[in-house]
Amino acid sequence: MNRIFPVLALVAAAFLVAAMIVGLNVDVATRSVGIDALAPGVSASSAQQPRDDQVFRLHFLLGVASGIVVMLVHGIAVTYFIGTSRWCKEVVAAYSLDPELAKRSARLKRRTFPLALFCMLVVVAIAALGAAEDTRVPEVLDIAWSDLHYVAAFAGLALMLAANYFQWLAMCDNQRVIEEIAAEVKRVRHERGLDD
Repeated sequence: MNRIFPVLALVAAAFLVAAMIVGLNVDVATRSVGIDALAPGVSASSAQQPRDDQVFRLHFLLGVASGIVVMLVHGIAVTYFIGTSRWCKEVVAAYSLDPELAKRSARLKRRTFPLALFCMLVVVAIAALGAAEDTRVPEVLDIAWSDLHYVAAFAGLALMLAANYFQWLAMCDNQRVIEEIAAEVKRVRHERGLDD
């Protein structure tokens, strides 16, 4: 898993970056539509400029896909730690190994779970701010929802990359614990004459 997770995390980051790039172009496309696209008889001062729905729709779909991919990647990470922690506990008990090995794996799981949950909540917050901007909810403290959405997207991506790095380090540590347990099992089986 320590080899697969960085690839999965980069795929999730690529989806987020693609959604951000298209999202930054939503406003550009809106400004470029101009007054000519307004209905006849509508003055420029009394109408909002229409946005380019194709660019917005692409941004929306990429945002949804990004959220799903982020949830999937961190769901895989949580599942990995649940499974390996349980495996470590059962093997340590079955072969009467040092219980500290299983405890190390459990500590890594407990340390990593909040990071995965954090990343999932960050992507939900980014989506919620984007939705607030789209529904024209009144601004908070004269700050546009789109500005909050942009800041959350950039900060969220940076925080998720950092959290992914720490999750990957925990996976590498967990792999070393698994290798130690496997070596101990091999030693015990050899001592008991259980090897083939």
